[in-house]
Amino acid sequence: MHYRRVLRTGDPGPPGTVRRRSICSAPDCEEVVDAKGLCHGHYQRLLRTGRRDVSPLREGGAMCSVEGCDRPHKAKGYCAAHYKRVLVHGHPRADIPIREVAGTGTFRNGYLNVYVRGKYVI
Repeated sequence: MHYRRVLRTGDPGPPGTVRRRSICSAPDCEEVVDAKGLCHGHYQRLLRTGRRDVSPLREGGAMCSVEGCDRPHKAKGYCAAHYKRVLVHGHPRADIPIREVAGTGTFRNGYLNVYVRGKYVI
């Protein structure tokens, strides 16, 4: 429908065609096609590597590579806490446990104040 045509003649005109969006040609990918029969992720891989690799984009469910840590993977095989330790100290310091704040808290001035071992910590 064209607004100007309706104003001028009162007739919206013939209905337009509805284009159907096609699905990515990579196996097990249900995303909408962006270019060359591929979704945005697979097309970006084609531009970056120059190959038409249709394998899945990411393997899900990776966990932290530090023994005994059951947190999800963040970067370079580590969870967020161990990766931060690698950035700061050069190694994940697996012998030192990750501190987990337990307890309830209150918001004050935009910060969460948690009561731990007899005092409030931010």
